[in-house]
This record gives sequence, C-alpha cells and structure tokens, in this order.
Amino acid sequence: MKFLFKVIFLPILVTLAVPIAILGVGYKNAEVPKDEFESIEAIDLQSMVADELDAFLTSHDADSQIALRVGQEQANALVLSALRGQNPSFMLDGATGDDKEYVIKEANYGYQGSWIRFKEDTIEIESGVHAFLGEFTYRTSILLSFKLEADLNEIVLTLDKVNLGNLPLAWTFDISGWVIKQFSGQSIDQMISNVLGDALTLDLEARKMTINVDELITSQFEDDPDTLALVNTLFGFIEENELLDIGVEDDGIGVALNLGQLSDPAPITIIQDIDRLVDENDMQAILEAKVSSLLFSTLNASQTTPFIDLDAFTMNRIIEYMLRESSVVPGVLQEVVIEEMYVMRARVPYVTMDGDAFFLNLPISIEKNDDPTKVFKTIIKIDAVPSMEGSDLVISFSGLSAGAVTLDGDEIGSILTLLGDNDLVSEGRLVISDFDAQISQAGISVEGVEVTNSRLRLSIMLSDLDVLEIQTFATEVITDVVSDLTTNPDEDIEAIGEQVQDVLDAITAEEDPTVLIETLVEDFQTLDDTQQQEIFALLEATLNDPENEYTLEDLFEFFPQP
Repeated sequence: MKFLFKVIFLPILVTLAVPIAILGVGYKNAEVPKDEFESIEAIDLQSMVADELDAFLTSHDADSQIALRVGQEQANALVLSALRGQNPSFMLDGATGDDKEYVIKEANYGYQGSWIRFKEDTIEIESGVHAFLGEFTYRTSILLSFKLEADLNEIVLTLDKVNLGNLPLAWTFDISGWVIKQFSGQSIDQMISNVLGDALTLDLEARKMTINVDELITSQFEDDPDTLALVNTLFGFIEENELLDIGVEDDGIGVALNLGQLSDPAPITIIQDIDRLVDENDMQAILEAKVSSLLFSTLNASQTTPFIDLDAFTMNRIIEYMLRESSVVPGVLQEVVIEEMYVMRARVPYVTMDGDAFFLNLPISIEKNDDPTKVFKTIIKIDAVPSMEGSDLVISFSGLSAGAVTLDGDEIGSILTLLGDNDLVSEGRLVISDFDAQISQAGISVEGVEVTNSRLRLSIMLSDLDVLEIQTFATEVITDVVSDLTTNPDEDIEAIGEQVQDVLDAITAEEDPTVLIETLVEDFQTLDDTQQQEIFALLEATLNDPENEYTLEDLFEFFPQP
C-alpha cells in the first residue's frame, strides 16, 4: 500500500506547489464522502486477486477467466486501505478529532484524503486539502481526471484536467514540475523513477504517464532471472494471443485474463526413481542393449543402413539425468512462490514423438500451497528437429504452443533459461554433447538421425564391407539364438523370439520382412532394461562361443571403429 500511496497520492500533494499561490480563486470546501468511507471496510487488492484465483484454480476450462472488476465502492475501499497505511485511525469508527478527519495533519496544512469516481473511460481522483493560515482555515479540493488506455504493451494515463477548487490548472502541469524540482531537488521524472524505475515515463508537455509492461515485469524480478524467465514465458503467450482485457466503464475498471486458453491438463511424463539413470555407466548400459535391435534391423535386404531406434522413454531418461543437477527437487526445475499462498512450478521437460514429428514438452503448474486440489496445469509444447552435428546430438526448436494458443519462436530463449545453467543448453538449442561417443563405446558410430514411426532413429555407419555380408552374418547369428528366445521363461522375451522367427521365416520364403522388422524393433523398445540386456547377453554369448564360427569382434568389423 505504500507503493500505491507514493504513486497516486504523493503527486497530489506536490501539485500544491503552484496552486497554493492562487488560493483565493481556488477556494472550495471538498465534500469528503464520509458516509461512503464509513460504510465500507478497508480491503486490499491481494485478497481480491486471491479470491478470484482460488475460484479459477478450483474449476476451469478453456473458456475460463481470472476476472477482476473494481467498482467505485471497491476502488475507494482500496484507497481507504492505502490511506490507513499512513494513518490507521482515518475515518475509523470510534476514532475522534484530527486523527479521524485527516490522513496527514501538520501545523500548516491537513490532507483530508482522496476518493475515486469512474466516468466512462475516465478516472477522477479528488482530494481535500486544508491550509491553516493563523485562525483562518483555507479549504480547497484538487481534482485530477485521467483518460486510461491500456493494452499488453503499455498502460497510458493521460491527464485530462487538473482543478484547484473550480479553477482549471492543467496548463500549469509543466510549470509544477519545475517548481517541484526547485523545492525538492528532484524532478517528477526522478521521483517516479525511484518508485518504478525505467518502467514508467512522464511527458509533462503532453501530460501523459506511460507504464511499459515488459519493463515493469523485468524490474520486479531483475534479481531473480529464473523467475523472470518463467513469468516472461507465460506473459509471452498472453501478449501474443491478446488474452488480457483492460477497460474503464461507467461504474468501474475491469481486468480479465483468459488464462483458461493456456490450460492443458493432459498427463505428463515423469521419470520415476526406479527408472532414473544413476551414472554414465547406466547410460552406457541402455545404449549397449540397443545393439540387439541393430542386428534385427540388418535382416532387411532392402535396408542398406542399419539403425538403432530410441523411444521417447529412453530419451526422457537421458534428459532427466542431464538436467538433474539443475533441478530444485527431483523432477522440478523451478519453483516460484507467489504471495506466500501459491507456487508456480516448471517441471523437467520430456520428449514426445508422433509419426515423424518431435516435441519437447515443458509442464508448468500453479497451485495453492495448502490445497493441491486447486491447481492449473499447462504444457508448453515446442516443435523440435533432432540432428547430428559432429559427435553431438542437437535438438533445434521452432514454434511453440500451450493449450489452445501458439507463440512464435522468439520466446524460446526465455523457455530454455528455465532449464538452468547446465551443459545441455547451448546457443538456443539442446545439445547432448559427445552423444556419438556414448554410442561408440558399444563399438558403433552414428551417421545421422531422423524421427520415424514415433521413434528417434540413429542410422549406424557401415565400413566398406559389402552390406550383404552383414545381413548374412546377422541372419546366421540370430538363427543360432532364436530357440533360446522362443523358449525363454520370460513371456515378453519369448514373444520377441517368436517375432524374430517370423522375420526369419519371411526371409527364407523370400518375402518382404520390412513391416515385421519395424514391428519387432518397436516391440523390443517396450522391454525394460533387464530384458533388453538379457537378449543382448544371449547374442553376445553366441558370438563369444568358441565353437561358433562368428565372434563379437566379427560383428564390429562391419562398422568403422570409433
């Protein structure tokens, strides 16, 4: 409330610098709305916003708003709260004398308070002032009338008129600025800057005060870049999609935020404790187990490039592992406490793939601290394109969406700031450094990546040997282990063995095995780590059996050595 007092009521007092010279012309007994002040209870804006936000968090859909409407009575209740911040006894039932009648009472003047009226697109603020001249009390009022224009970029208050009593004094506004500087040593601009920094500019000649919304947000969080990034991300969606309406009506001022347009309550991916990678050895183990699917991919005579498919689950385990040190708690990148009653969280992002489309998803929620059932959820979905650059797996971004609205790629930088200070973010992209080196430890090198069949496909580089050689080799090796798979006590592994047998049968019958192999590789991804490693161990044991013609070294001779 001190902020409100400084911004609205302090300038009212300093405007006396010029009008005080023409007291006789401006004499008018201000009609302080005592009945209105005494009949209302002081309220605060925080409580009004909290009530509206609670209602929104309890139940909302895509059409829901956080709507705050301040009528004249409510506005004056807010004013009363601000004035009682200076004098707790002002207009208080039971108070008496000057403490009740004046907000500020000094030897030479008394400030009777201020009150608000709304008229169409105009806000009027009237204040009562008494000047004590010996035994004589000079009574007058100061009326400030503002035109309000507001959008998501700026809020503009244009001073329409300034009256001292019945005397119009708008023409003295620029002179008042000069007089105030002579008496206070500071210009009005400097005084305002002390309160709002660079967010507010004052044009005395045009009698216009402009609040830059972006600058105002930045000034509030300049010492907390992580919070600023989260707020800027959400505000970017609100600004570009015009989700905020501000307007003055005959009986009040209204603000409506169409936050429901951002709502997305879809389930999110959270890597559970049991699935989290512990260290680099864990990462290496899950990549090594994928060599089994590499062998399966070589069975297709029409497929000249072997491949390994990584499903979204595997990718998300890697992302969670690499972002773990940036998390404030497991699974949560940022937490912002709002007025000690609410918390806004940005969770660890996760990958989804749909056909040949690749998305990075960043879940954000707002919930009440003491009631987790009151919650708003959204998911910022970023269109992404994976590629290999040298030995790095790079994920580049383009457009964004959240709920029913979209945003261009300019805000991606703010979103990536949420991921924290770590090695995963570089030049506006996600970069898994030396990813090829991780694969290379399994004896193979990555030639390229693409998204296909909702999986990230890593094309594996071949040496100069004949492609048919590796296909013949893989067929013979897999034939040797297929019985171990089809008789495995694990039903899932047994099912994979049956699919392998179907592929081998198709090859023997000279039928196209492409669909069967794609299904086999896809189902292989659904096995857990232990099951995948068991299949790899069967292949490895067969290759290392001295009675067999083939060895593990023979397999890797088909690939360039890292």
